[in-house]
Amino acid sequence: MVTTVLKKHEKGTRREKESVIAVEKESSAGKATKDDIFVLAKPLPKDGGVGISLSSKVLKLYGDRITETIEQKLNDLGVKDVQVTVDDYGALDYVIKARVETAIRRMRK
Repeated sequence: MVTTVLKKHEKGTRREKESVIAVEKESSAGKATKDDIFVLAKPLPKDGGVGISLSSKVLKLYGDRITETIEQKLNDLGVKDVQVTVDDYGALDYVIKARVETAIRRMRK
């Protein structure tokens, strides 16, 4: 189970309320086609951390950059306990970010 804390501002004040969203299901986004990326996100137990498994033709050249982009997007979304499996087929950064965000949002539904 992945838990994410979202902060909401109350109208008229600066106090913040916290709500927790539990993520309990596996989800995916993207296609296994040229210039795209397939992302599979699976929840991990609490304090399981973030795991990223990357497969790509350009792993030696861009593997670190792709992993960094995925980690940054997960951090932006506030996701802490998830295993992300990625098959890259030449996707650009904005496609990677969009697919990761879509997979995470689908986990929350």
